[in-house]
Amino acid sequence: MLCVLVCIAAALLTVESNGNTQYFMRIKVRRQSDSGCDNCRVSAKVTSLANKQGHKRSINLGLLDKPSHNDFSTNEWEYFSKTNVDVGRIGCIEFTTQNDDLLRIDMVEIRSASHPLVRTMYNVHGTGLSTSHKKGGDQAGTLCTGY
Repeated sequence: MLCVLVCIAAALLTVESNGNTQYFMRIKVRRQSDSGCDNCRVSAKVTSLANKQGHKRSINLGLLDKPSHNDFSTNEWEYFSKTNVDVGRIGCIEFTTQNDDLLRIDMVEIRSASHPLVRTMYNVHGTGLSTSHKKGGDQAGTLCTGY
């Protein structure tokens, strides 16, 4: 039984032969009232840390949405997994929205199958996401690690 579980876990953490990997995100919505939204139409873009030549790679993970689920509720953790090209060690994640509701993300934990060390990123400025500047938000917000 143990061998089966270890083998399955190892298979889940393998980079695909086409250079793709699976990304796992855990996103915490702020505790403040009216910080969450449903049908937010939030997308994510992941950027790597710079390599030895100073180059970074970015990929768009697409829309973060679980059908028939109230995503991004106030003071809740949301979990998403996406498969895309492996950027290497993750340095930043950028969120964009196409909704005028205000969404405030407190923190993100992200890892990939190829780089399983969890990277934790905080929204230290309290930036909110919204297409409406009247609600105090920006259409895009970026969270990066400290190194």
